[in-house]
Amino acid sequence: MKRIRLSSEEKTVLRMLANGCGCPDSYPQHVFVSAVGSLERKGLAQGAWTEGYDLDDARITRQGKVYLAHNPTLRNPVDWKWIVTTASRCSCRRCRRSGIVRFMLIVEQVKTSDLWKRYRK
Repeated sequence: MKRIRLSSEEKTVLRMLANGCGCPDSYPQHVFVSAVGSLERKGLAQGAWTEGYDLDDARITRQGKVYLAHNPTLRNPVDWKWIVTTASRCSCRRCRRSGIVRFMLIVEQVKTSDLWKRYRK
């Protein structure tokens, strides 16, 4: 499943919903409500809203459960295009050498990751 960029509040609330608990008293209610709204737009949670736009109840959706199963640490996606263009941007001799070294290190990390193994199949 493709990774989705989530803020730290969204990750916390998604974990709370996955555990089956609502908003605890120690967690700010307004942060919980805004995170549920954002997760709802991304399809990972469903909120029951009242007429005054207050949150009555929230639960995790099937897509949210699948997303947690595929990405249990909730890591955000990596923009490899930005990394490659940033590593190759400078044209001076010193930066070009160090940029190539950094790029080669990044390529080695990608090749050892499980994503690379999936694409190689």
